[in-house]
Amino acid sequence: MYDAYGNIFNCTEVSYTDFYKDSIYTLGKLQTDHLQEFKNKPLNNWYADIENGTQQPCHKCRLLPVCGGACPKSWKEGNPACPPFKFNIKKELELFYIFNQTPKDELDEKLDVFVSSLDIKDFARLT
Repeated sequence: MYDAYGNIFNCTEVSYTDFYKDSIYTLGKLQTDHLQEFKNKPLNNWYADIENGTQQPCHKCRLLPVCGGACPKSWKEGNPACPPFKFNIKKELELFYIFNQTPKDELDEKLDVFVSSLDIKDFARLT
């Protein structure tokens, strides 16, 4: 990825961010490094790390095909990048089913039962 100043980056999430200025994600400058082959590119082995389970627990996740492991940079920074639906998909599907299968005159009662069954564990990331 290139920014307007001619910097070459290995991640689209770091350009124009002072925190990452001159970090491992800045590979070089277009003016001086445009013909260089960058061998050390952080995050290039992301999918290998997922596959062998050395970095992230994604390889065991049923939703990996949907998110692809999300943002490698976030994982490297210690921020699990799992999409929120990973933690509430079961309840979302239950709610969808209730809305689509319940007659309108019974919906309030079914929704009350559904809401009373909710638990914080159904929606929160628990470590």
